[in-house]
Amino acid sequence: MSKFNQAGLAPVSVTTTPNTVTNEGAPSFKMDYKLELYQAVVTTLFGEGKFYESGDQRAKRITRLVKRCVENGEADFVAKLAVYTRERMYLRSIPVFLTVTLAKVIRETEGAKYEKTRALTARVIQRADELREMFAAAEAIFGDPKDNKVFKRVAPKALLKGMGDAFNKFDGYQFKKYSGGKGAVKFSDVMRVVHPTPESKEKSELFKQVMEGTLPAIDTWETQSAALGHAEYETEEDKAEATKTMWQDHANNPRQGYMAKLRNLRNYLKSGVDLTNVIDHLTNPLAVAKSKQLPFRFYTAYRELGGETITSRWYHDDTDKTMGSPQLLSALEDAFDLSVNNLPDLGDDVLIIVDQSGSMWSQVSGRSTAMCCEIGGVLGAAVWYNQVVNLGKKAMVAGFACRGKVYNWSKRTSSLSAAKQMMNTNLGGSTRINTAWQAAKDAGLTPSTIVVLSDMQMTGGDNDYWGAYDNIMNPEDYGLADANTLKISVNLQGYDNTPLAVNNGWYQIAGWSDKIFDVIEAMKNPGDAVNVILNDIDI
Repeated sequence: MSKFNQAGLAPVSVTTTPNTVTNEGAPSFKMDYKLELYQAVVTTLFGEGKFYESGDQRAKRITRLVKRCVENGEADFVAKLAVYTRERMYLRSIPVFLTVTLAKVIRETEGAKYEKTRALTARVIQRADELREMFAAAEAIFGDPKDNKVFKRVAPKALLKGMGDAFNKFDGYQFKKYSGGKGAVKFSDVMRVVHPTPESKEKSELFKQVMEGTLPAIDTWETQSAALGHAEYETEEDKAEATKTMWQDHANNPRQGYMAKLRNLRNYLKSGVDLTNVIDHLTNPLAVAKSKQLPFRFYTAYRELGGETITSRWYHDDTDKTMGSPQLLSALEDAFDLSVNNLPDLGDDVLIIVDQSGSMWSQVSGRSTAMCCEIGGVLGAAVWYNQVVNLGKKAMVAGFACRGKVYNWSKRTSSLSAAKQMMNTNLGGSTRINTAWQAAKDAGLTPSTIVVLSDMQMTGGDNDYWGAYDNIMNPEDYGLADANTLKISVNLQGYDNTPLAVNNGWYQIAGWSDKIFDVIEAMKNPGDAVNVILNDIDI
């Protein structure tokens, strides 16, 4: 992997919500609006679904920057950025939002035209379910919440035709695979409005099946499992044996992907299958590398299958400790360490600051059982292990709450063991990040890259109330950073207003996602990325 921090890289000062300023006395810098739009887009990970809510401040900021581009005759940059985030960064909701927002801004900007909206729309839709998401976004952005029939009259025809063109990209398997879910918009709803033109007789018949809901069933383990559930058996033993046979076939099937097996570990255990092939697959270094999974994925499986993780009195562990087998848990520990190799190289001297305060014992989102403290501990330990053990470079992890602590691990310590040690270390309940700066200074590291993992509910020195930002000091105040130090704050709760984001030189990543290191890599030189978007992306 490429080196993260390059010599001479000067951080760009950026605010993350409208009308914010730097801390008192610190200078504020304006940046090129294309660069600002790039940063706003690629650093948004958490709650991408919230883009369609009218009150979302990040959505408003992105919309304002899109309008700036359009007013300056640079609508093509916005379109190329949508393609870049979809095809180079593999993000899904942001490209959809950019595409629909661009169409709306062009509609509302006097004299503005863009001839590639249809082609852009079709290109951004690369998975069948993105047809439904694009349509839902267009309804939300162009529609009237009191009378959504307005949407059909005001949505740009090029946007609708682009959705229609995208229908021809997919076959029956893909439509059937993504026809479920809880989304309010169905494929038939989209077809009634966009009227796709089939490119062949086969597509014509397919579209008819989609419209009528008569697509044939596809043979997957999901359908096999459903069939087992509806079948009649003479005894419960017969049903259990049939279920075991199905899952044993799934476990032994070499065509089943890595993630399919990782997701079904609980089913394997419940059915009592032989796990030999599964364990061999999970611990195969090439398979782990090819999967591109990050350590947190394996940590989650380890925890859910009964592995011991957090023993703090603040945490009630309700996982079934009788579920996991020792062999499988050991395999997940090995896979965890192997997956650390999937992390990028963050530089020669890396400082990871992990918030270990009381507020980090909250769930990262309503849709996840993971707590912020778990994500911080796992990522901090994994980055340390990769930098020090795998790459032979310098790295340090410092935690903070009431007091700061630098973790001194042996190279023989497994990354999962290091993560568990962090999660079970009590540093108090307060949020004094200055204690981490002081601890890191005392330890003697001069970092080239600083990453802070926190919910950003922090204070400075002796002020224990949330929002006492005036007393929060920068790493520069402790001799830990200069103009060439790359500083990244990862807001695990996804809020825009954070104390570090308003300090010059900090890049803010809003939220937690398994794409987080792709985003960090993308931020190593955003000016170069903008040039790539302008010069290398064609629509």
